[in-house]
Amino acid sequence: MKMRKVLAIAAAAAVSLALLTSCGDSSSAETASSSAAQSSSEAKEPSEYDTTVFTVTVPDGWSAAPVADLLKKFDGKINPEQVYILKGGTTAEEIYKYPYIWVSYYKDANTYASAKSLYKDAEDLSPIQIGDRTWEGYKYTSSGYPGTCLTSKDGNGLWVCLFVLENGDNKIAIEDEDVKTILSSLKIK
Repeated sequence: MKMRKVLAIAAAAAVSLALLTSCGDSSSAETASSSAAQSSSEAKEPSEYDTTVFTVTVPDGWSAAPVADLLKKFDGKINPEQVYILKGGTTAEEIYKYPYIWVSYYKDANTYASAKSLYKDAEDLSPIQIGDRTWEGYKYTSSGYPGTCLTSKDGNGLWVCLFVLENGDNKIAIEDEDVKTILSSLKIK
């Protein structure tokens, strides 16, 4: 069962990575991830995390971790157009242990390709109003584990949030107040 969970999470991450237009060098991201996660996880009040492209509120009990620039779009360091927001974890390496939201911003919405067709059981969700944004998307199961992908247009840009809803004994839901706080706080700089 544990191996199945690891494979499911790895498959979801691999599909997401293949669809994303930018990502980076994990060794550079580790240092940034550790220091960013420490400052986020120590806060008792929600804190703001700044990727240099956008800002996001990180509630207490959650941490922000930079995403590696795997495609070397940003000199192989971290990708400022993406961030992991983990419930319980503190580093990017812990996405295999905790539920999280992988937030990505595309300056040009036309560069995004949905992974919906890759899942046999993908189901469209009704549009969801959170803060000033309307989110559309779908839910799916990958190797028995539930996930959700939500998108919201922002001018010519597009927010894409990939949710790993369950990991171990930990769970998150789109309806959670912390999740709504995160989604409603997203702002382009």
